[in-house]
Amino acid sequence: MEIDHLNNSKTKIIYYYSSLGLLDSMQTWSNDKLDFSIKYKYLHDRYISYLNINNNSRRESIFNTLNQVATIKDFNSKNSITMYSSFKFDQKGRIITEGRYKDYYTLTGTTAYTYNNDNSKVYDAMKTYENNELTFEFRRTKQGNSFVQTSESKYGHENVIIYNYSKNGTGYNKNYLGGKMTSYFVTKKIPD
Repeated sequence: MEIDHLNNSKTKIIYYYSSLGLLDSMQTWSNDKLDFSIKYKYLHDRYISYLNINNNSRRESIFNTLNQVATIKDFNSKNSITMYSSFKFDQKGRIITEGRYKDYYTLTGTTAYTYNNDNSKVYDAMKTYENNELTFEFRRTKQGNSFVQTSESKYGHENVIIYNYSKNGTGYNKNYLGGKMTSYFVTKKIPD
């Protein structure tokens, strides 16, 4: 996938797959310079992503019995936990809450997800709380062939993103911050 930015910079993301069709690794490049790479390892109850940037950190995503990611653990290069997240799901398997901890015991934030009806598979609203204070709110609506995502943070940032993509992944998105367009992304499929 290639992204051309308004400031003439380019981002390229390359995905590599195993013979089983699983994502093996990915690389992100900016202006022909490697920013970072991620390598994936799959086990029976989890997958591990190794981030190669500055500190060689890793993230373990652990599945529940329905093969949903129920827990995420982030570790630094010294194997110390830096973040722990747990997820709860409703009877339809949709995420409803996320709890974030700085270790296994100290809750630092939560996120609540809501759906516009019982048949929705994708959440339409999300609220994030840090130390019981609302810090971020997000809403997604469909307008014709586009999805409009609006978000607002307690720091005064208001953002609108308009997504318009076809089934093959090509399309565009427009980002607005404070009413001004800040970026316009066109996504095209790169031939093999």
